[in-house]
Amino acid sequence: MKKILKKWNELKRLENLEDNMKSFLTVEQLINVLKQYPKEYKVLVDGYEGGFDAVLASRIVGVEYDETKAWYYGPFDETDDANTKAIHLLSTRGQRV
Repeated sequence: MKKILKKWNELKRLENLEDNMKSFLTVEQLINVLKQYPKEYKVLVDGYEGGFDAVLASRIVGVEYDETKAWYYGPFDETDDANTKAIHLLSTRGQRV
């Protein structure tokens, strides 16, 4: 019975994950949002404790989502065998350029 309950909980977690992933922006959606702004505007992301950091580049990554991680960690981990592909925007992360 414990094995069945564990499997059911895992299936529910995956179902919730699929629902959560639907609310994350896709490349197409982000492009459509960005098209609304003047082309010369800079792209920024949240800074470590406040303010903003500049986006320097991007890369494709395979990721897994883990909602159980502490709130101060991003819920995605990079992994080579992930089914989900994402665009990682590389920022200055507090470094001055």
